[in-house]
Amino acid sequence: VAPTELAVADRLFADCGSRLMRARTWLTQAALALSEGDVATARDLCSRVLDAGVDDDAPYLGVQARLTWARVEEVDVAEKLLDAAAELAVRAGIPPLRVDVLIARARLERRLGDSQRAVESLRRAVAVGRSWQRRFGETGAGSAALTEAAEELVELLLERNDHAGPIEAWQRVRMAKADATVSMPDRSSEESPVQPGQRHERLRDLLATATRPILSAGAPEAEVLPAVPWGPLVEYYVAGEDVLAFVVRDGQVDARRLVGVAGETRRLVTAWQQECRLMAPGAGAPLGGVSSSLALDGLYDALLAPLADLLECLEEDLTVEAHRHLHAVPFDALLDEIGPWFSMLHGAVPLRRVPELPVDSGMADVAAVVLAVPDANAPLITAEAEMIFRLLPSTQVLLGRQATRDALARLADGADVVHFACHGVFRQENPLSSALHLGDGWLQARDIASQTLGLDRSVVVLSACGSGLSPDYLAEPIGLASACLAAGARGVVAALWTVDDAVTFELMTHFYKALSQGRDPACALRSARREVAERYPHPYYWAAFRYFAPERAAG
Repeated sequence: VAPTELAVADRLFADCGSRLMRARTWLTQAALALSEGDVATARDLCSRVLDAGVDDDAPYLGVQARLTWARVEEVDVAEKLLDAAAELAVRAGIPPLRVDVLIARARLERRLGDSQRAVESLRRAVAVGRSWQRRFGETGAGSAALTEAAEELVELLLERNDHAGPIEAWQRVRMAKADATVSMPDRSSEESPVQPGQRHERLRDLLATATRPILSAGAPEAEVLPAVPWGPLVEYYVAGEDVLAFVVRDGQVDARRLVGVAGETRRLVTAWQQECRLMAPGAGAPLGGVSSSLALDGLYDALLAPLADLLECLEEDLTVEAHRHLHAVPFDALLDEIGPWFSMLHGAVPLRRVPELPVDSGMADVAAVVLAVPDANAPLITAEAEMIFRLLPSTQVLLGRQATRDALARLADGADVVHFACHGVFRQENPLSSALHLGDGWLQARDIASQTLGLDRSVVVLSACGSGLSPDYLAEPIGLASACLAAGARGVVAALWTVDDAVTFELMTHFYKALSQGRDPACALRSARREVAERYPHPYYWAAFRYFAPERAAG
């Protein structure tokens, strides 16, 4: 169908005299011809684009035509085309085009068998893209070019099959995730008009960037790669149809490419979410002792089973950093010994039996602030607030209309725990508009991330639906839980799916009992999950709440 549609577009643009749109159509036709192996047609169409005189009016078309043409030429001609594309990209002052040129140069170098030069070209491409994005918040085509360069660099580093390759590949993946996510406070701020002086300053920066010889033969700008943590850590990265899995232990990095599992894991995540929705009307009734799920079985087989040999003999809790749709995978359920997957992962001899968690007497006097907004659809919210007040005497309860934003800002500062018991809503298309319903209206994630509500150094408990969700199209999680972390919270307890009210009340009771005994919040949640699993073994009941912590410092 595509050739026919493009031919129609070519005729329409010819009839209306749109030279640039016709050249854009030719470029698309060239890419299609190249994908079908029609080299002669691709070469002819690229030549037609350049003959249309697009360099001055639409340098993007001129650069891309040369890059496409270079893919089908012998090395000497390809190098001349790349040099011309680089010169035009610099003259145009469009950094994403410079990144595209460097990617094309790296591909030519790979064709010549010079993988080391290809790595250097891709490192420079990433440096250019990150510099532009960091200074000007470029999105769209700029972000796409940066992602493409980073993923090709990671692929090359993993192909090197040496000790340093997986380490730098993990570092590049971690940086790629950070590049794809603007800092939460910046995203949360309302867009304000640009003042004349600021506009002039931005223009000067743009002009300076345009004339800087980033594509010169000199060394790229120095980059600070993230330090490798001590671990243990599993980090996932979705790259096309594959998932890259990095296992970090004792400061060392191993990498596995899970080929073709991205689509299947996406389907399984959707199946698990559907299973949770179907179970929600059960109102806490046990599911006949069932403790497993076909969807979770599939996620374990796809994501953890291939790493079993790298996860043997762990002596510390394993941290999992997900990516895109994998943020919705309940890894806590797949890794906890109360689930059926624990023994599958660790074989006949379990990794270790988690001992009874120690009590830290210094944590027993916990100061808490509770914001509880009950209604007819959530009758246990008041009981939840009363339970916390009984277990933690140093608790201030704001009930109903008292639970306002101003009251939160006034009382939260210095609190060990800030507990929200209310309705929550997660907005997939606009996660910063996800909100908690307080006594004076909706408190959005962007409001929380503004760092004006006194959540700094507190553990925030979000006993609300959708509080731990994030969009599956973003590299890093953005939602209510991450907004609390951005506001300085020491940790966040939040749910990955809509939870059963009665079972949530029971889980929170066990959680606060453990806190009152001086347990660390993460350990208290683990203990509470295991108590609930004794009565309700299906993960829908006990695995919904996860402890979100700030990124651990590197070792």
